[in-house]
Amino acid sequence: MQPENEHNESLSAGEAKAREYANRFIDGEEDYNSIIEGLGPVMIASINAAIERRGFDIPTEQRVLEPDSIEHETETMVTKQVAEYIAKMTEGRPKQVQELYTNLVDKIVEDEQRMLLIKALFIDTYNTLRIADYGINPNEELVWEEVQQHQSVQVKESNGWMYRGIFPEGDEETVTRGSCNVRVTTELVDALDAYIASGKIKVNYKFGQPNTTASPQERHDSISMYFLEQPSDDVLQELSDIVKPYVRGDDLLGRKVAEGFYLSEVGSVQDEHIEEFVETLKGIDLSFAEAVKRYASDRKGRSAMSEAQFYAVKKVAEVFGYNLIYGTETGFSISK
Repeated sequence: MQPENEHNESLSAGEAKAREYANRFIDGEEDYNSIIEGLGPVMIASINAAIERRGFDIPTEQRVLEPDSIEHETETMVTKQVAEYIAKMTEGRPKQVQELYTNLVDKIVEDEQRMLLIKALFIDTYNTLRIADYGINPNEELVWEEVQQHQSVQVKESNGWMYRGIFPEGDEETVTRGSCNVRVTTELVDALDAYIASGKIKVNYKFGQPNTTASPQERHDSISMYFLEQPSDDVLQELSDIVKPYVRGDDLLGRKVAEGFYLSEVGSVQDEHIEEFVETLKGIDLSFAEAVKRYASDRKGRSAMSEAQFYAVKKVAEVFGYNLIYGTETGFSISK
């Protein structure tokens, strides 16, 4: 009989993990119930298959989730939660997108296909949270050009963004962030600049260049603020009063300060917390873990997750039956 640990390099991550669990049971390192506790039905089925391939029986009194029950549980999950969410996400989308999701759902019991489904939902959910279409603003380019000439505060341009205000020096860091869903006009920019120049708060803000994906017309959070000190209630009220005439909607993330003005609850997720989260997930839902790992990896392979990405992962986690919490000091916590 060929040892199960040979040729593991050709296995999918899910299959390799299932064989690892199976070997722990067969070698007497851990009892069956302890191994499968908290695992999803797809992973348990893979473990059972790996045990039986080695010629061992699954203890009869402990046998759980036979194929019929696995199929029933998966079908229930897809029908009541995932399928409903996908239907909402793909409403009005091209037929090819709907067919792609249908194919992934049909193969949801396969680890790789389930992972691809989850990752696709992360991306689409993020797009609904961040990306918008507020139509064409004929004055957008004019506003950009005008405010380039207004220099009552420091102004920097980088990668399609214009940053204005007070920037960090030395050990200074952003302590919290704000988002505004507003029409970006010359009058609003001048008003924000004047408030910052008054010295009431140390903050800088950004908005995107016209005709790019960063354009205020393409995002709900048309202006992002980076506070270098905690804003007082008075400051938040005064900023709310400044942006109020320009508010165009309330589709923002975080804690609501006023209509069209929110403060961050999460900020950027710390890299080490992402890596710890992925490792924790591997023992709960390997497909979800791999989806998070791929989604939160930048082009250089480093872990990175914005606040909007966190909310996208949190929302999809809820659809799959998980409750996800994040704290800057404590990291991730996940429960069913």
